[in-house]
Amino acid sequence: DFIKIKNYCKLKKITFFSTPFDEESVDFLESIDVPFYKIASVDISNYQLIKKILRTKKPTIISTGMASFEEIKKIYRIFRVNDIELAILHCIASYPNNEKSSYLSNISVLQKKFRCPIGISDHTSEIKIPIYGTVLGAKIIEKHIKLSQAHNCADSKVSITGAQLKTLRNEVDKIYDILNKPKFGVRPEEINTKPFKRKKIYK
Repeated sequence: DFIKIKNYCKLKKITFFSTPFDEESVDFLESIDVPFYKIASVDISNYQLIKKILRTKKPTIISTGMASFEEIKKIYRIFRVNDIELAILHCIASYPNNEKSSYLSNISVLQKKFRCPIGISDHTSEIKIPIYGTVLGAKIIEKHIKLSQAHNCADSKVSITGAQLKTLRNEVDKIYDILNKPKFGVRPEEINTKPFKRKKIYK
């Protein structure tokens, strides 16, 4: 099934990767040549699994649900020492999570402390929180997907539909246009207003 999904992803120009939960899974994923790895929150201190992934020398994304700041610092240092790319996802390991328990200020703290991409692994049932996370600077968004609102899969309560994912993608793209690059003085959109700009009057 993994090989079928990987081939379908290739057809659709989607990068396929997976989260291994044991060393044997790393061996299997290596056999089908995944380009990078994801480490689940529950394995942030599973150093036996982490060492196995480190030996592949491949970029890795790690979620930080339930992790202490010291645990995050330790995993960051391990990847830095081994000169392997790491991305850190802010995560609340609550299924489902609610908006007010999203602790999005953690994203800003992680950005200040670590020189690597920071993202968000979101377990709310909507798309608002990852949009807010993107405004704060999240570079990666992880969301669970279900086939439809009626799809009663194991994680349906934390999942969004394909239509919601498309809306999320569109809204995130808008953020970069709205934030734009910093520009002071008379901006192109202000040209017609320039004649009305008042001069300073000194007494």
